[in-house]
Amino acid sequence: MLPSPLPSPATPGRPDHPGSGPLSSHRARPSPARPQPPARRGAPVLAALVALATLGAMAGGLVACTDTGWPDRDPVVLDNPGADSLVFHPPVHYALPGDPLTVRVHGLKTGYACAEVLAFKDTVSDSADHRVVSVTARIRWPGVPECPLVTGKDTTFDLTAPSAGRTLVLRTPGGLRSDSLRVFSGSGSVREFGHPPGDTLTVHDRFTFRDSTAAHPRRVLYTHALAPCEVLQSAVWSRRPSGDTLRISYRILTASPALPDTVLPACADTHGDTIRVVAEQEAFT
Repeated sequence: MLPSPLPSPATPGRPDHPGSGPLSSHRARPSPARPQPPARRGAPVLAALVALATLGAMAGGLVACTDTGWPDRDPVVLDNPGADSLVFHPPVHYALPGDPLTVRVHGLKTGYACAEVLAFKDTVSDSADHRVVSVTARIRWPGVPECPLVTGKDTTFDLTAPSAGRTLVLRTPGGLRSDSLRVFSGSGSVREFGHPPGDTLTVHDRFTFRDSTAAHPRRVLYTHALAPCEVLQSAVWSRRPSGDTLRISYRILTASPALPDTVLPACADTHGDTIRVVAEQEAFT
């Protein structure tokens, strides 16, 4: 006879498996829930304020990176700006009728490096024995000047010497007389010579060229033997392609007919003169 089957052992803590033993009479009880702190009603509001402040700071940083500091405005057009000076280049004090002349404008008041010159021309007014030359211009300033300020720009223009007996006067747009020359009838001749490197002085015919040095930074041409009614009009230098030798070109004018020394002091007697030698821009004729 087979023995009776043994009862299945009980699984502790499982209410669906009753069994014998000390644990069979106890069911597992759930742990009581831990009390939660009451919700803070101001927390969502504070979080929202922090988020808004963060976004505002980010936006302010972006604006700071792109803000130029200039107010939005349209470009400004300026009529007839001033200039520091108008001078002849090369420097001259006398001319013959019809001589081509170059005028250098120093410090045209454009205001900004990126300003646009819309118009520029010379102006001429005549009187009985004077011709006055100035300039007028129109400048456009940008609406947002993304460029530096400048004290002025330099430029040049050409004109022709008027008839004999007149004085040609250069004036700034503000009316300041800055240069002048006297026009007389006569003849002109151009001469040139070479100045070797390393030398300070070169003698050519009646004339001596002195190169620039630390003690005398300007190049000059001088003479003590100009004939009556002769004047040194101007002189320029350039470098010869073969090396450092300088080519010195100068022009002599002779008044004809002779003028009273009260009009042209050079007609009084044999005399000397000294003129500055500048870098060549236009060829002599």
